[in-house]
Amino acid sequence: DTVALIGIFFTLVIFYFQQRRAARVEKQQNYLKLELASIELFRFEAENASLVETYDALVAPDPYLADAVTEREASTFYFMTLNLFEISIRMRYDYTIDPDVFGSWVAWYYDTLTSWYFRREWPEFRRNYTPQLRAVFDPFAETFDPNENDDARRKRFFKHVGELLNCPIVKK
Repeated sequence: DTVALIGIFFTLVIFYFQQRRAARVEKQQNYLKLELASIELFRFEAENASLVETYDALVAPDPYLADAVTEREASTFYFMTLNLFEISIRMRYDYTIDPDVFGSWVAWYYDTLTSWYFRREWPEFRRNYTPQLRAVFDPFAETFDPNENDDARRKRFFKHVGELLNCPIVKK
């Protein structure tokens, strides 16, 4: 009986460490996939720098002349971005991305929020995304004040996301 119990104990210990290792490998693979996908988005951004610069500004240029093709490209850029954000937030909810790594994505969320075009289009965009991602952007997109101090706004945003995810690392 003692030998059998010792055998079961060691089996459980080995199983536990294998599970931890598998979880670590899964996190690394997920992170790598997400980063590779983001590289494609950065490539798009670099190839369309003037477009992104116009639509990524804090406030709309004056005068702003809408061009359907250009707006479609801008929307595509934000849809690509939001798709990655949706994956990253799902990974955070599933604990398959480290909180520190997710914090770097929250910084990107914030940068996206500062785009006048993103905020203008968010009511349309949001229909395509999960409640978790909507909860991140809804309160800020609706009440965004371009005159608010950027550091104060950024801190409020990170605190908001940290509270949504019960993540003290992001909150701080």
